[in-house]
Amino acid sequence: MNDSPAHEPNQILAMLRQGVSEDDAKKAIVDAGGSVLNISSNGRLTAILIDSKTVKNTIEQLKNSNCFQAVQLNYLSNHG
Repeated sequence: MNDSPAHEPNQILAMLRQGVSEDDAKKAIVDAGGSVLNISSNGRLTAILIDSKTVKNTIEQLKNSNCFQAVQLNYLSNHG
């Protein structure tokens, strides 16, 4: 039996590693097959919301890029 959620998200939330530029992060995201939906920062932490058609593959590539301190599926949605 499959215990994963009925709707697999196609969004990824990544936290930018300190000292990594947004431009380097954007390049890593595109190279991993994703596209940037939103970037938000509170001065210390920068969160990047990413859209991807191949979420699991994109997450693995983002983790290997060393641009991010955390990469996870984004289950939060603004669809009601």
